[in-house]
Amino acid sequence: MRLVKIDGEELKEVARTQPFTLSNLPLRFGSFLEVDGLTLSSYKSFTVEGWWYPTLLGTDTVVIAGQISRSKATAGLFVTKEGKAAAIVSTTGAFSLSHAAIAQNPLTLDKWHHIAMTFDGKSLILYVDAKKVSTQQINGPPARTGLPFRIGARSEAPGDMTGIIDGVIDSWAVWPRALSESEVTARMKRGLQEKEPAPAAKDVELYLGFDDPYGTIKDTSSQKRTLRVYNHGHPRVNGVLRDSVGFRLHHDQLVDAQWPSAAKISIPKNTPSGIYGVQVLVGPDFQIKSPSSGEIIIVIIRPKEPTKGTKIAIVAPVNTWIAYNAWPGSYPPDRPIEGITSRPRKPGDTIRHGGNNSAYDVMGDGSSIAHFHGWKRPNRRTWFTNVDKHGYNIRSTMTVYLAQWLDQQGLPYDAYTDWDLHQGNIPNDGSYKVVINHGHSEYWSREMVQQTHTFAEKGGSYVTLGGNLLTWSVALQGDVMETRKWLATLWRGEPDRHMAINQTLGGPWSIIDLCEQTSWFAMFGTVNHGVKPCSPAPTCFGKWTVKDNSHWLWQQGKLKNGRDFGESPSAGVYTVGHEMDSFLPSYQPPGLKSGTTPKVLAEGHRFGQPHTMQLMKLENIQSKSCLHFSTPPKEVPSNLTGPATPQTRSGHILYYQHRGGGHALTVGASASPWALKSDPVLSALVKKTLDCFAYQKNCAPTEGPEVPAGCGCEQPSQQGSSGMLLLVLCFVFLYRKRISQLQ
Repeated sequence: MRLVKIDGEELKEVARTQPFTLSNLPLRFGSFLEVDGLTLSSYKSFTVEGWWYPTLLGTDTVVIAGQISRSKATAGLFVTKEGKAAAIVSTTGAFSLSHAAIAQNPLTLDKWHHIAMTFDGKSLILYVDAKKVSTQQINGPPARTGLPFRIGARSEAPGDMTGIIDGVIDSWAVWPRALSESEVTARMKRGLQEKEPAPAAKDVELYLGFDDPYGTIKDTSSQKRTLRVYNHGHPRVNGVLRDSVGFRLHHDQLVDAQWPSAAKISIPKNTPSGIYGVQVLVGPDFQIKSPSSGEIIIVIIRPKEPTKGTKIAIVAPVNTWIAYNAWPGSYPPDRPIEGITSRPRKPGDTIRHGGNNSAYDVMGDGSSIAHFHGWKRPNRRTWFTNVDKHGYNIRSTMTVYLAQWLDQQGLPYDAYTDWDLHQGNIPNDGSYKVVINHGHSEYWSREMVQQTHTFAEKGGSYVTLGGNLLTWSVALQGDVMETRKWLATLWRGEPDRHMAINQTLGGPWSIIDLCEQTSWFAMFGTVNHGVKPCSPAPTCFGKWTVKDNSHWLWQQGKLKNGRDFGESPSAGVYTVGHEMDSFLPSYQPPGLKSGTTPKVLAEGHRFGQPHTMQLMKLENIQSKSCLHFSTPPKEVPSNLTGPATPQTRSGHILYYQHRGGGHALTVGASASPWALKSDPVLSALVKKTLDCFAYQKNCAPTEGPEVPAGCGCEQPSQQGSSGMLLLVLCFVFLYRKRISQLQ
């Protein structure tokens, strides 16, 4: 394995590992809870009770709570392959349905059920929704098996994570006595009336309410038992009541593959920041052996501090890369995954494939979208295929194309990621003059938005080459990104709409703006108004046509209004796609300099097929999502929806001045970096923009930074006596300007 610098069209080796051998590693699918030190064989009588909202039932024996494996059991609640609730107390330690109390009818999908089992030393009683549905006489105490007590899974571990429930759990308790029928009924009634129906701590051996802060689940009983969460789960989702909190589990969730490190590459000292890759070398001679070995895992090496003389920072949209990572499943889930049993939602339904852990489509239960996405698992979205050097790929390949073009133009840059922007690793102290966002930069944390705002307020400029910008809000912590795509589940309560990590409103930034009276959605001057990808990409993409050819950023005198451009590296294919953003007068960019207006320099048209064009559906969203805010939401603009045709304009190229003193150029198509090396018009526009924004070169005197047009004070290539003369002239100009201000 080697580390390579993607330098133009070439790969330059930076470092490599010693040869090593890889072997197949197991995957530990599924999320569930394990309670340390709890065994039901310690009690002569006991009760296990709580709430479950099942989203998948049947075709596998799954455990709700207790100590149960495929072949062994102490006691617990489970669900049969037919979807029927059941309880077991085994005196022999064997798991057998002959020891179980089994309900006559299956549970109902997508409905809260209160489920309880009581054992008084002789009789086992199963309750579903406070109704006694089955009894079983037991001769003797529960056997000691050494099985762990789990909520949501059978006891096989590690490796075999079958027997896991799908759905939301809430308010689970273990009592050291058998509750009476009236007491079980009272527990159910409390759950329907109280956000947190916690028993007295001294009365129970375990109580989990799941209303804890992100990252913790506390046993509030007097025992204060330690809990472990496998595969993260989905904390802080809607519980039994609309404003209560539950915990969601899935048989196919996988946030962390838990694989050990196989090799390590040491980055040589003084390695410059940039776009690198890790390439696998195979065979006894440790060389590239097949075209598939041309696949390179993209690596971003950021600087410890801004590189001297470098005025441009690029931000790789890694949040989007992880959001689209369905691994180990697929998006959409259309194939079986080894190790995950494909199951229907309920017996007799269509078989569904599991493993989709992206922010799109649904998981194996056919109902739920994953909220948590981990980096500690393979991600093909981070791969760049060096075999096809000009092919279209919307993910990491766009970052490579941008870096290659910057190298080609002799424009030095430092490379960062979304997480660096989130953590404040990109200085806003003037070290960088320009930040470039690009590609499909769809997922933004609040910290990213604030850092961007601060950078612009302090005079920084933006060049944005992308579409579907700043669409979804995320929260980041550790190696996990959280999303809350609750628009499809408006019937759920407030917890589902709020991030567990930071307790802020999640969902689309357009709705957050409505609810919180902000305007971040239009930060870059264009907005994602629902223009969806066309098919087949990229042959259906459109062209740009020049507008306002007198603007100083154009090659004045060389372009006519109406000229088409945007050629991709593929003959006859254009670049206005994969998703496109547009300037809408209803959405003025925040921070727009007073007295100025955004300038549309080009617009996309001549698309290969009609495309939908509307802002995200806002009907009823105000009343359903903003009730918890003291101020009413902004009025929804009425002119944002409508039919679209192949001639519909979208994917605008927009320029505006920021009140902080900087500028913004937005090229509103997610595939736009693809055309930088192949289309001379777009290349010249972006080059001139960066020359001005970063180095105060070739700016318009009335719109550029406050230095003479063409001064070149910060051109990185100025050397010798001519460079010194220009520098002296610049200082003279600035000195005279300062004196005039003082006078």
